[in-house]
Amino acid sequence: MCFHLPLPVYPLSLTLSNSESTCDTLYLENAIAKLTSIGKILLHGDNPYSWLLAKLCVEIAVIYTRTSMRYNLTTLFDKMTDTGKTALERYLRQCYRSNKALAWHSQVRGIEKLTSDNSFGGPAARLGRRE
Repeated sequence: MCFHLPLPVYPLSLTLSNSESTCDTLYLENAIAKLTSIGKILLHGDNPYSWLLAKLCVEIAVIYTRTSMRYNLTTLFDKMTDTGKTALERYLRQCYRSNKALAWHSQVRGIEKLTSDNSFGGPAARLGRRE
């Protein structure tokens, strides 16, 4: 009994509004749960490498989800004006088309810094403090 299941990767070209990001999160959680279930089924199959492949696909999906630019920019998106949201959405789509949809660790830290109260016009900046 050998299973050959295609595991396609679909683009996440959805917008970042609160209700839609919740839907995206549920969609991704369901997809990862289904991939995990496939791995459990393949564990009892004839080919041990099928289980390993399914397990690796789940791990890669989780890592890609957590390191995507879209995932990491949701908190910043909530603090933007409508014009900024439109520009950010265009930027994210351009990143996807140019195969740059994943955020580097330094980018994630920069995004976290931008969303904190200490960035640009935050309390620490108004007081003239440096970190």
